[in-house]
Amino acid sequence: MKLKIILLLLLIFCLGAVYAVDPWGEPEILSGSMTVMAEVFINDSPAENNDVLAAFVNVNGTLQLRGKAFIQVFGAISGCLIQIYTETNGEIITFKIWDESAQTVFNAAQTLSSEVNGIVGSYPDNLYQITAGQTLVTDPWGEPVILTGSMTIMAKIGISGFSATGNDILSAFVTVDGVEQLRGKGTISLVNGIPGCLLQVYTEVNGEIISFKVWDYSEQQILLAIPTVTSEVNAIIGTWPNDLFRIYAGSVQTTATPAFLPVGGTYQTAQDVIITCATPGAHIRYTLNGTDPTEASSFYFYPLHLNLNSTTEIRAKAFKEYWLHSNITSGTYIITGTVPAPVFNPPQGYYLNPIDVNISCSLAEAVIRYTRDGTEPDEHSMLYDGPMHITQETLLKAKAYKYNWLPSLTTSAYYVISTATEDDLNSPLVTGIQNVYPNPFTRSTTIELTIKENPQNYKLSIYNIKGEMVYQASGYANGNISVNWDGKDNKGNKLSAGVYLLSFQVDSSMYTRKLILK
Repeated sequence: MKLKIILLLLLIFCLGAVYAVDPWGEPEILSGSMTVMAEVFINDSPAENNDVLAAFVNVNGTLQLRGKAFIQVFGAISGCLIQIYTETNGEIITFKIWDESAQTVFNAAQTLSSEVNGIVGSYPDNLYQITAGQTLVTDPWGEPVILTGSMTIMAKIGISGFSATGNDILSAFVTVDGVEQLRGKGTISLVNGIPGCLLQVYTEVNGEIISFKVWDYSEQQILLAIPTVTSEVNAIIGTWPNDLFRIYAGSVQTTATPAFLPVGGTYQTAQDVIITCATPGAHIRYTLNGTDPTEASSFYFYPLHLNLNSTTEIRAKAFKEYWLHSNITSGTYIITGTVPAPVFNPPQGYYLNPIDVNISCSLAEAVIRYTRDGTEPDEHSMLYDGPMHITQETLLKAKAYKYNWLPSLTTSAYYVISTATEDDLNSPLVTGIQNVYPNPFTRSTTIELTIKENPQNYKLSIYNIKGEMVYQASGYANGNISVNWDGKDNKGNKLSAGVYLLSFQVDSSMYTRKLILK
């Protein structure tokens, strides 16, 4: 007999583990639980197969489903073995019963105090008795006040971040002399998955503040809702199906404000801006024209690419169905880039007389730094502030700068000013380049140098037209120095034909001369 009872209980448990088609979702699964062996009655009659017993706990004003199971009839007993999840002792457990045949939810009169790992009732002689019979309230309000004027609201309703369901009710109220007055109500219906309500709100004057409440039929509770509207006789608010007036009831959830990566600022390279939202399931809309985004704005799919030399303001807003929209976040991105290279005027070349050279940059407010000795200019080099008077062979190098921009490439210009004594072999003994012959040359040329003073360190450098050093020699001497150059670089590579700049540096003095390799 004992084995038979155990097998019967196991059968009840297995059948009860399969959740019925009922108005409730899945129960809250917790780490602890208790067991109740119950006998269930509806309107003083035994419950039937496929009816469902559900257990609830009120958590912060919201009923939380903690367990549910099929009712199974064995002999004359309508029994149910239900596991109720709880992690603390002393929680008040209430019961509801789903009458499958009547498609109705009934409240049960009995309550229990939770006890982790507790067992209430035993089969078959001491089952816990649960009785129900009161039909759930379909509408807690009476009839609204009928006035001569009204307005219409086409609404879409969410409850605590989820869709309202059929049989829920939307109601409208106006407070008159401190008393709340019902001005309209309508049943919420699901049409194409949209929880909508066409609500007529009675009003005879403009400017009344209309508030809303929702009757949550499945939870049997009244929920306050937001927002409010101001009355306007004969007005229509909302249109079906794309611009319904949204009403949020219960625990209102707000979508998280989007975030940008990288954040707004000034950048010297093109940027790909990623927009994220911490709310799961939310989608992001954005604008690039300084307007606030709406649900009709561009949908964010991929990082937003911002090109060089551009200024862009991004505004973004996140949306989630039945949640309040997020705040708008914005960021301004200034993408500068690289300063254009300076331009010399007149261009480099051979001139019979001294010239004035101008340097310009096409980017407004850019500053130009330059050198005249063939070295690379930097931010500490001479500041260009007007034309430069060139009277001898000179290699100019210039670079443009602007705040928050990458500096330009270096531009070089080589100027040769004609002199009558260039090939004079009888030059007086003065420090400098005395002669270069032959010039132009094909195979090699002789460079004659003089250091008049005491022996000193010297450096002989040759640059190509781009300002790149291709050959260098150095030493310590005085008097006449003769160097033979074969037109090759320091690695022994034959250089291409063209104009080269010879630079002879002694102590802090520098002397230059043009070389032409055919």
